[in-house]
Amino acid sequence: MSSSIRKLFAAFTRNKHLKILLSNLRRSKPSFYPIIIGAATALTAGYFGTGNHYLLPTVSAKKEKTKPQMKLTSSEKRFIKFASLEYDGQLYMTPEDFLDSMIYTEPRPRIQRKHIRDNEMDFIKSNTPTVEKGSSKLFRDIHHHGIISYVEYLFLLSMLCKHRSQFKIAFNAFDRDENGVVDLDEYCIIERIFTETWRERQERQSGENDIDDSEAIHREHDVQTTLKLHFFGQDGKSVLSFESFSKFIRDLQKELLETEFFEFARGFDVITEVEFLKIILRYSFIDKSDHDEYLDSVMKIKELKGITFNDFKNFCDFLNHLEDFKYAITLYTPIKEGVSKDGFERAVKVSTGIHMSDHLIDTIFAIFGKDDLLDFEDFMDIAKDRQKRVFQTRTKSEGWEGFKACVRNEMMKTKGSNKQKKQEDQDS
Repeated sequence: MSSSIRKLFAAFTRNKHLKILLSNLRRSKPSFYPIIIGAATALTAGYFGTGNHYLLPTVSAKKEKTKPQMKLTSSEKRFIKFASLEYDGQLYMTPEDFLDSMIYTEPRPRIQRKHIRDNEMDFIKSNTPTVEKGSSKLFRDIHHHGIISYVEYLFLLSMLCKHRSQFKIAFNAFDRDENGVVDLDEYCIIERIFTETWRERQERQSGENDIDDSEAIHREHDVQTTLKLHFFGQDGKSVLSFESFSKFIRDLQKELLETEFFEFARGFDVITEVEFLKIILRYSFIDKSDHDEYLDSVMKIKELKGITFNDFKNFCDFLNHLEDFKYAITLYTPIKEGVSKDGFERAVKVSTGIHMSDHLIDTIFAIFGKDDLLDFEDFMDIAKDRQKRVFQTRTKSEGWEGFKACVRNEMMKTKGSNKQKKQEDQDS
């Protein structure tokens, strides 16, 4: 008998698991033979694959203690998800990544992140336009030839839903010497403050001074990002005025709206009223039946002639003044019974200075109104969801938030059904 066969018999006779399998084989139906034989073969193979010929060792190695990991915020997770570049161990977004993260749920398909070389950084440096050449196509023109750090990502997020009177507050936060302009050193202070704050947070959560992998978005790097080059020039000696700062934010807000609008327009100058509805509702957690009701309301509009980009931009600019509008509307009209078109238009004009077209107002009232009166609470709930979109990380049908929304909807349906049944019982 060869040594291999002797080892095989030894495996079968020494291992109790194989004995059990073989005894089961005799009692089993023929259809189960392949399963049991396969299991026996796997156990035997495990015997030959171990140096000490023990199939199921009784002593196992102790697992090494894993280092506590810091919990990432939703913004950090989203940045990491969309960041397609890495330079010197640090993750960065491209301008294209940033726009995508504002509109889409998932990033563009990619095999892995691109590691930037020094010569590519030189190309970014030489091809980033100065602030004097800024436009509402800046990020689309730069495309993927630029880098945005995590701190800059947070800064841009915070500015996208602000109106012009709030730009000054943000500018003054950078202008620490209050001389009316911001230089590169003042701009970088926020990076140093944020990095130190993050380190303190990491130490509180993990209890250790070692930095985990999330450090890849939090290191304080002396890297000339796209915004630094745009604001302060290649030599870093230019200064940023409030006028240039304000124009940059306005241009970026417009660029984001154009990107979103033309995604739905598909090459046309207008989007349909239904597509306008989809844009408004895409960030709201609403039940499908409610969505269908909104859709039915839109289809009842007498003249479906589409929404222009100017109408869409005016509506989104108006949303940046929601709190001012809410205050103005309470001064002009009682909101419990509903808001009239005249009251709505007047409050919008007073609080924002924006003039909405008659067709845009008719569309808004068709979606959120009844008997020519606007359901103020319903409108404000959806409008606030739209404004919070830059901080959302999931769509309405995804993840934990989507699950909670479904549970809430089902509970409301059950509650309404029980209430109706109780009322019917009382009536009978």
